[in-house]
Amino acid sequence: MTWSQTTPTVSGAPEVPLLALAEIASLPDPTEDAVRRVLPAAQPDADNTVAVLTGMFRGETPPNPASTPSSQASASPFPAPVSPDPTEKEDTMSPTPDPGTDTAPAGLPLAERLKRKKRGVRPSHVIINEKDFETDPYFDELFLESDAGFDYSTPEGFVSPGAPTVTYEATEPTSDDAEPTESVLITWKPIPGAPKETTLYRVLVADHEVDAAPGNGTQLVLTHGTAFRDTRPSATGFRHYMVWAYTGQDEDELLELTPLFLGENIAIFPPGNVRLAESGGTVNGTWDARQGHDEVRVYHARKGYAGRLNAPAHLLLKGTERSGFSHRVDVRGLTYEYTVAPVVTFRGKTRIGESIPSIPVQVSAEIQKIDLLDVEARNDNGEDRIVVTWTAPPTGSVKIYLTDRAPNPALPLEQVDKDYLEDDDALGSTKWTAIEKSMPGDLVSKSMVWPVGWHQVYVTPVNIVEERAWVGDSDVLQKVENLTEPRLIERITNQLVTFDWPGGADLIDISTKGGTHLRLDEASYRRQGGVRLTLMSSGDTVTLTPVAVYAGEDKRARNQTVIEYPGLRAYSYDLLTLSDGSMQLQIWSAGHPDANAPRFKLVHRTDRLPLSISDGKPVECVKANPGTGADARPGEDIFQPALPAEQSFHGGQEPSQSHGLVNATAEDATWWVNNTRFHGGYLRLFIDSTATELSGTATAPDASTYGNHAAPDTGFSQDAFGGGLSAAPPVESEDSRNSGAASDEKQTWHAASIPAVIIERDVASRLALPDHGRMR
Repeated sequence: MTWSQTTPTVSGAPEVPLLALAEIASLPDPTEDAVRRVLPAAQPDADNTVAVLTGMFRGETPPNPASTPSSQASASPFPAPVSPDPTEKEDTMSPTPDPGTDTAPAGLPLAERLKRKKRGVRPSHVIINEKDFETDPYFDELFLESDAGFDYSTPEGFVSPGAPTVTYEATEPTSDDAEPTESVLITWKPIPGAPKETTLYRVLVADHEVDAAPGNGTQLVLTHGTAFRDTRPSATGFRHYMVWAYTGQDEDELLELTPLFLGENIAIFPPGNVRLAESGGTVNGTWDARQGHDEVRVYHARKGYAGRLNAPAHLLLKGTERSGFSHRVDVRGLTYEYTVAPVVTFRGKTRIGESIPSIPVQVSAEIQKIDLLDVEARNDNGEDRIVVTWTAPPTGSVKIYLTDRAPNPALPLEQVDKDYLEDDDALGSTKWTAIEKSMPGDLVSKSMVWPVGWHQVYVTPVNIVEERAWVGDSDVLQKVENLTEPRLIERITNQLVTFDWPGGADLIDISTKGGTHLRLDEASYRRQGGVRLTLMSSGDTVTLTPVAVYAGEDKRARNQTVIEYPGLRAYSYDLLTLSDGSMQLQIWSAGHPDANAPRFKLVHRTDRLPLSISDGKPVECVKANPGTGADARPGEDIFQPALPAEQSFHGGQEPSQSHGLVNATAEDATWWVNNTRFHGGYLRLFIDSTATELSGTATAPDASTYGNHAAPDTGFSQDAFGGGLSAAPPVESEDSRNSGAASDEKQTWHAASIPAVIIERDVASRLALPDHGRMR
């Protein structure tokens, strides 16, 4: 050990390092040999230092050498006790108060003064000096003769300075193989004015209550001091201690052996070998019963209780016996603390002994894995909520976690420390939780808000019992948004459907009335720019359903999106130049005859192909077969109510044979073109949307689109190909709104009109007219 040479030392004593003083102060018996072993090897004036320190720590006043200036003395952390008799030279046995607490200045509050005074007389700071003990057998002979048949009565004028203080003390073992120790410290006040040299204090003890007489009990010590420690093992529940004094101004007076009764007290021993065990929610306690105990009181409280554990409010009223108790706790899974206190009767009054240190008991809980009975998504007045139902477990509380990803799959396998929940990436990071505690077996239902922006929610129940937790299996809810912004793009030979990909959807389920059925994931949808379909030209229905897939099961959007495709009216024409230079226009319906044909106009432009019906000069035409009732006069309006199919112009079946609803021939759909003014240029046929009853039909032969965004202010004119898609929100039943589950509701989108298009095909090569003079 290294000793600091600058360590402060005790004032008035040889210079000794502070660490050495602290070690000497901790010695149970500071003998000269024990003090010498603690001092440094190079301690100056070692013999004198040992003598001074030994006397000081036994209660003597240290010398104040003149050679040590007071200005150089360091303040001592261990003030020397002062003897009540300044004439005493050694072996002082008076109780030593705590350092700094032996006085209570009047300026302090009353409570603080009382605290200081009480701390100042704590028996744990009493110094017992065995040099004060009288052990010569001669004293036994004196008292044996004096005690025989002595009828004690208090001498006239004698007033006891006070009954002795008896303190039971227990020491916990310092190693696994050591036993706990217990002892009783007895202290008393000296008789005022009695000379220490000729005053003897006699301590008697009995293992049961005895009469107050000098000869009753066993003598423990005969001493000039005022303290003694009884270290004998206890055999009964309490010990009866009496303190008698014998005093005189000289030895002659002392020989009269006049007993003076200072007082009596008892030390109550706690039950021995207290053991607690828990099983199935019941705490059982046992102890070794001691003779003399009337009863043993048991106190209990939940961990974290307020106040004293041995307060009356914590007393166990039932289940206590002489040597044990049985207590079934009201709530399992918690930690309870227990203590016991013995009760005895002394001089006809009940006395309660000190309680043993509290013993914590973790009461087992039937912690179990929670299975959710039902997890349901609902819409409550426009707010999406999650309703969870379960049965309350026998113990603990249930905490419901909402997470956007799955917890660790190993958690549900067994119970874990509650701290593990915070370490989990999913459970430890969510703020969406709810805690419920209900009576065991109750059906519990909890409504929680669906977190905004989440399309998939893991609902996980956790049974928490104090510091333990068991994570249940997660239920997964998926919210698939409805499809929005649908558009159908007409490609003439096929169609393309586009939309905003709905949140939460893994797939789009697509079906048509014509028998097409397919599923498209988002990657495929974006790669091909939409959903490519070939719909029936006579009209078709496209049904789009967003779908989320989890664990092999489909979760569909609440509403389907249905596009009613009206079909496509396709027309074609041919320009024939006859041998005499005249020109004929033939118009037919592509695919099948048409009983409700639109109106047409033939447009001419000298420099290039006309791009629209207004991009050029209309050409007059006249019906080649006026017998049908059509106007035979030349005009720009080309109209035939019923048009035959293409087969009528190319040797196919007659319309009456191919289509019973249409009564039209090739001759009915042929017009003479007024080409007398053509000197080259270009001709082109357009559908006249300004005159036809089929408003919104197309005038261009290339692919165009119609969609719900096709409003006039977006650049789509009235004759934009296909018109607009429009739909009202679906009407849902009240049950469907409340459940939030997928339903058969549909949101149907309709085109404003049936689109129409002219397909030029082979005639495109003949739209340019030769420039060889005036044609006849």
